[in-house]
Amino acid sequence: MDTPFKQTQDGGAAGDPFAQVVDGLRAGQRVRTQGLKGAARGHVLARLHGALKAPLVCVAVDEEAADALAADLSFFLGGQGSLLAPRVLRLPADEVLPYDEVSPDAAAVTERLGALFHLGQGTRFPALVLSVRALHRRVLPG
Repeated sequence: MDTPFKQTQDGGAAGDPFAQVVDGLRAGQRVRTQGLKGAARGHVLARLHGALKAPLVCVAVDEEAADALAADLSFFLGGQGSLLAPRVLRLPADEVLPYDEVSPDAAAVTERLGALFHLGQGTRFPALVLSVRALHRRVLPG
């Protein structure tokens, strides 16, 4: 399925675009969407979580975009949750490389360790948000 947002001759959407996305994902197909900007991404992803009853893994282009998406998802999923039961798990990338002589930010390290802890423990959460850089960072198996 290329895109669920196909246009008809009269300019309207052919069927319900959201239902087409959900049906495609349930069928195990790759689904592409276009034109979602700002908080609309968080809204649609929160609706997808509600429709599919499955956790989401959301990969953003950079840390700033991941922070914005995590904030939007938290809003649409009903808040951030707690430290023991997060609603949106944010896995930040390391700000410095392991061999740099600069000390990493303690808050970022703490947030990263907390997210890795929840992933290792199998904590249930609606969404995991990370950047491409965080996705490429290798970790030791738990």
